[in-house]
Amino acid sequence: MNFGPVHVIPDHISYEEAALAEPLGCVLNALELSRIKLGDTVVIIGAGPVGIMIIEVARRMGAKMIIVVQRSRPRLEIAKKFGANVYICSSEENAVERVLEETGGLGADVVITANPSPEAQVDAINMAKNRARVNLFGGLPSDRSLVTLDTNIIHYKELFVHGAHGAMPVHHGMAVDLIAAGVIDTKQYITHRFALNDIHKAFQTAESHEGLRVIVNP
Repeated sequence: MNFGPVHVIPDHISYEEAALAEPLGCVLNALELSRIKLGDTVVIIGAGPVGIMIIEVARRMGAKMIIVVQRSRPRLEIAKKFGANVYICSSEENAVERVLEETGGLGADVVITANPSPEAQVDAINMAKNRARVNLFGGLPSDRSLVTLDTNIIHYKELFVHGAHGAMPVHHGMAVDLIAAGVIDTKQYITHRFALNDIHKAFQTAESHEGLRVIVNP
């Protein structure tokens, strides 16, 4: 049941699980815009909580191959339990070359930047297949948001480059429904829990990228 942007949480869902409906709704919005279809190869640049959620949703939308690119090796190791096909540590190898190798030189049907990196946006168009969809999902810091792209690559590959930000009420409602039905298990994204008195430690943990989602319980 929903009332505009307000959605009723079913009794069997905890507040912790329901709290992750917001990022899941953003993922649903982003992937709807990217039009992932059966048999697609999808590259996700960024293996934070949202990037990892994209693995699960893209798979359910029909993605055949999912490739995850992440600069931090520890964060990449956390992502490995979520079932992508290929994991690439971009601080250890050339991610563009590896994606092309994994796709027979063609590139990916969909490339999603799920991190705040200008370099990732440049890499994304180089990883993309002809007529691919490139989703600039991760927002950039305001002082690094002017990115130099070789627009000839976009021109000759006939790429569809778009952004995604937030979600509409319909996506949030769908996220609640997916959690309630057990299709997406949001509990697996919660790696740390803190009492309200330890909120400073919670912020430190979140900023350190030690885990995935950090919950503060009053």
